[in-house]
Amino acid sequence: MNSLKFYRQNGFDNLRGNWLQAFLITLLSVVIGVYTVAPVPTLTVTFEELRNDPALLIQLTKIFRIDIVTFRLFLFFLLGAPGIIGLCQSYLALAGGEKLHVKMLFSRFPLLYKAVALRVIRTLITAVGLMLLVFPGIMIHYVFGMAPWLLAENPDLSIKEALNMSRDMTAGHKSELFMLDLSFIPVFCLALVTLGLGLLLYVPWHRSARALYYRDLAEQYRKN
Repeated sequence: MNSLKFYRQNGFDNLRGNWLQAFLITLLSVVIGVYTVAPVPTLTVTFEELRNDPALLIQLTKIFRIDIVTFRLFLFFLLGAPGIIGLCQSYLALAGGEKLHVKMLFSRFPLLYKAVALRVIRTLITAVGLMLLVFPGIMIHYVFGMAPWLLAENPDLSIKEALNMSRDMTAGHKSELFMLDLSFIPVFCLALVTLGLGLLLYVPWHRSARALYYRDLAEQYRKN
């Protein structure tokens, strides 16, 4: 594997001549729900009531309040799933020397069911990990973090295969990948102080670097 500086520098260099398309892809990603966080329905009963009456646990409509906002967020969360795979495919193409194009974002929408299943499974696994302990939860996120990239590059993979391959690929590399993400904190902070405008720099640059990292990791995995 190359140095983190290599991925940051080459990720930025690959975007030369592609920034306009990268900006448009980023904006569209937000619109179609790629960056929508999974909604959490509001509890209408207390934990004390649940403990005293465990039967309530099977009556979801009585213990959760799901309003129109929650429903819309959930819908965007699901519809954004194939967009995640398309986003990965876009930057994998860029890493391979192709030009970015907005249509690439929608290139994996035929994988809707797989994409939705993968997003839900990864979200649930990470949420459980975070409820146990924060750092292990973060590491679990990285264990399966390559699954969307794998599915983007290999649409015929099953969800189980993508998750298992991601687990095997990231063995011994999770901390390295975590540090790569941490190295983009200054750029992310710029996005915050510019009221979000800096995300048009952060998201494409970060994705471009991640695509290069994935390609090296996948090549190393295939050799082993």
